[in-house]
Amino acid sequence: MSYVIAGDLGGTKSAWGAFSVTKDLSLGDLITAPIALLNNDYSSFKDVCIAAEKELGAKFVESQGICIGAAGVWNSKERVVALPHYWKGTANIKEMEVALKLDPQKILILNDFEAEVRSVRTKVAKEALLVRKGSPLVESDKTILLGPGTGLGVAALSDIDNRVIRSEGGNMPISYPRSEFLREYWNQIISYWNKSDIITPRYEDILSGNGLSDLHYVLTGTRKTPEEISTLILKDSNIETARAFSEILGIFCQAISYLYWLPSHLYLTGGVLKKNPTLAMLDVMKVSFEYCHAHREELHTVSISLITDPYSALYGAGEGALTLIKR
Repeated sequence: MSYVIAGDLGGTKSAWGAFSVTKDLSLGDLITAPIALLNNDYSSFKDVCIAAEKELGAKFVESQGICIGAAGVWNSKERVVALPHYWKGTANIKEMEVALKLDPQKILILNDFEAEVRSVRTKVAKEALLVRKGSPLVESDKTILLGPGTGLGVAALSDIDNRVIRSEGGNMPISYPRSEFLREYWNQIISYWNKSDIITPRYEDILSGNGLSDLHYVLTGTRKTPEEISTLILKDSNIETARAFSEILGIFCQAISYLYWLPSHLYLTGGVLKKNPTLAMLDVMKVSFEYCHAHREELHTVSISLITDPYSALYGAGEGALTLIKR
């Protein structure tokens, strides 16, 4: 059986999957259930890959290709990915290649979101929850993926040639809120981040796991972890933190749609929304997205969906691995 290996490497853990490859070189099904490994349980990235190979029951060297979406900065010359969370600050790809006797030409290392955006061409997008249905009136040529997690990832995929268009949109300064509710807290929000020498918070400062915790603290005066806030949202989706986060999410979705004008579809992903899908489904999110004056009719053609599959990033990396076969 022909197969590819997909990896998703984050600061605290990694996920791995092996996908079959169809006769027409499309991504098939997962051969076995995906696995997740904690980085701290291993002394190096090499050891993680050895464990992943064993648990998957699929030899990396016998695969048609390997794609790893990795958080951090990829140094292709040294063949390491740099991130402070990693082993002595790096994930050493070269060391792994030598240990598993892999051909570097069969390995593709991508930015984590550059890999995950490719998942919009797979079944995880077809199974996504519809947040708002657009009314297509015009031709569009891009699909967007954005996701609040450890950070705030954003990327687009060309509907014409599947080219990935990267973005640092999460670093844009946040826009003024739409609702009277959030405007009441705006000075408090700005003041909180001013204490960290940030004149205006970025979208990533709020639309992320730590951002959710910080926002809750500003609004309530109580410090809680993202997990504790998730529990509160499950009990009451109308709490101030949920409303504020959802409104800012809607504003950001609108800003990114303008940036990549005009997307055919906008998909949401990321750990924060997968654990708290309510944050994407609240009416305030849709209202803040739709609140506009410029090109209103065109903007309202955009559909938004929430990808809920916990291993969607693996499907994106699997698509990335296929490019090694097709080139």
